[in-house]
Amino acid sequence: MAVVVSSEEGIEKLQSDLKKLYQWACDWQMLFNVEKCKVIHFGHSNDDGRCVYTFGSNVVKVVKEERDFGAIVHKSLKPTSQCIEAIKSANKTLGMISGTFMFKDKNTMLRLYKSLHIRVRYDRNCNIQSRDGGPTLSKT
Repeated sequence: MAVVVSSEEGIEKLQSDLKKLYQWACDWQMLFNVEKCKVIHFGHSNDDGRCVYTFGSNVVKVVKEERDFGAIVHKSLKPTSQCIEAIKSANKTLGMISGTFMFKDKNTMLRLYKSLHIRVRYDRNCNIQSRDGGPTLSKT
């Protein structure tokens, strides 16, 4: 569920919707795992903690970033965390290649690199050069 809340009425409306959803889940015996439910407050003026959302008797956790469908979403919406994770993953794979193979000429490394889809992982997960001064990938 994604909702823009900018006023006290919006907070009350969202909490009311959560109560209705909880009642529906109880009626149909399809309870939610509240431990997996999280709230991310986007924006600079939304950090005051003035709203606490509940689902039944459980308080919904507030987090700064969350991984969903393999993408890391940060409250600032900057891709820095996602890029760092993509670079770590690729570096682990490159470390495995260099530790496993003794003969490391340019062509062999290039074929292994392409066959393990390292380039695809970078392209899919983040922009190689982050605009916010985050990590960058340079050619070696």
